[in-house]
Amino acid sequence: MKDKIEKLRRVHRVARAGLIKTLDGITEEQLYWQPAAESRSIGDMMRHLIRVDMWFYKRHDITPDVADIKRPTVTQLQTMLQQALGQYEAILDGLESDALLDRRTTAADKVPYKSLGAVMAHIPQHYLYHMSQMIYLRRAQDRTWESPLPEWETATDVIAQYMVGMAGEHE
Repeated sequence: MKDKIEKLRRVHRVARAGLIKTLDGITEEQLYWQPAAESRSIGDMMRHLIRVDMWFYKRHDITPDVADIKRPTVTQLQTMLQQALGQYEAILDGLESDALLDRRTTAADKVPYKSLGAVMAHIPQHYLYHMSQMIYLRRAQDRTWESPLPEWETATDVIAQYMVGMAGEHE
C-alpha cells in the first residue's frame, strides 16, 4: 500500500509550487538583497532549503543529487532547486510500500535519526516556513510582484486535510 507515500507526494507538490514561483523573474540583486547585514537573503534561504534536504538524505544513506554552489546565480539556483525537488520525487518513487517510510538509520556519527517518513514530511513544511519569509523579502523589494500566497494557502489546506480531515477552501 502506498497511501502515505502519495500523501507525502501531494504535500510536497503543493508546497514546492510557491518556491518555484518565488524565483520566477527575480533579478540577481533581488535574490541577494538583505534588509539588514545579518539577515538572510532569498538566495541564502533557498540554498539553505536545498542543503538541508541533501543533509537529510545523507542521514538516510541517500547520495545527494545536488552539488552545492556557494553563491549561485538565479539560473543555477533554479537548477539546484529542480534537482532537489526531483530527488524528493525519485526517493518516493523508489519506495515499494508505506512500510519503508518507517525505516530509520544511524548515520556515520552513530546518532540514530528520524524515520524516512518523518524526514519526507518535514521537508515540505520546512519549505513553507521559509517561503513566507521569502515572500516578505520579495514584496519588500517589489510591491507589484504577485506573490505565491495562493500556493502557500493551498499547501496549508492540504496539510490540514491530512492532519485532521478538514477540507480547506483550496480543495
